[in-house]
Amino acid sequence: MNKIHIVAGHSAGGCLKYSLKDDINKAIIILKDYLSIGPLTDLENNNGIEQRIHYFNEIHKKIFQDNYEKSWKEEIGINELLELKNNKSELFYYFTKSTNEQIYLRAICYYLNNCEINLININEILKDNSIISTAQINPKLLKNLSKKSSKISKETRDKLANEFKKIITNDSTFRIFKCGEIISTSPSLIDKIILEKTDSYYISAAKITAKVLSNINFELSDLFVDYRIRVLIEKKQIISKEKNKVLRDLLIKKA
Repeated sequence: MNKIHIVAGHSAGGCLKYSLKDDINKAIIILKDYLSIGPLTDLENNNGIEQRIHYFNEIHKKIFQDNYEKSWKEEIGINELLELKNNKSELFYYFTKSTNEQIYLRAICYYLNNCEINLININEILKDNSIISTAQINPKLLKNLSKKSSKISKETRDKLANEFKKIITNDSTFRIFKCGEIISTSPSLIDKIILEKTDSYYISAAKITAKVLSNINFELSDLFVDYRIRVLIEKKQIISKEKNKVLRDLLIKKA
C-alpha cells in the first residue's frame, strides 16, 4: 500500500521533505492554512474560504500597511486535505501539541473518515512535552518516527471528529490547545500579555513580540501578536512613536 506523509505548515513540511529525501516512494502533503485563528465555518465551500480571506486580509493590512500584498491568499483553505477523501493510501500524520497541528488532527478525523490513518504523536514518542511544533524536530530524528506510528481507533477518530464539528460551528476566531482540548477563546488573552510585556518607555515592537512568544506555553504565529499590537495602538492602550512603519521598525510604549 502506498504511503502519504502529512504535516501542517511550511517549516514542518521542509523538515519532513529533507528527512525523507532518500525515500523514492514518498508522497508528502503540506497543510498550508493556519487554523488556530480566523473563522472556520463552511470550509468546504467558497463562502467559508472568502470569510477566512477577509479575516486575514484585515490582519495583513494592519501589519504591513503600505507594504501590504495578497500573495498569501493561495495559502487559505483545506483543499490539500479534501483531495485525500476516499484515498486508498496509508496516511501518516505528524503532530505535536501545537494548536494548529491539533486542529488539523481533528479535521483529518472529520473529513477523512474512510481513510486508514496512522498517528505520529511526536510529544509522546519522544517523551518531550516541551516541543510545540513539528518544525522544531531535527530532520534526522523525524525520519524514523513513522515506524513508531499507531493506527487510530474508531473510538478516537469519532471523538476527535466530533470535537472538530464543534469547532467549525463556533463563531470564535482564536483558539488554543490546552489540557488536551481545543479551546475557543478571545484574543484579549494575548492583548493582556502584550500589555504586561510593554514598558513605560519606548521599545522595539519586535522585541515585545519575542517576549510574548517566549512567555506562552502554546504555539502561536508571530504575525498574530504583531496584529494585536496594532489593534492595541488603535485602541490607544499602546503608544507608537511613529506612524505607518512596519512593526520591526516601530517603537512602542504603554499608554
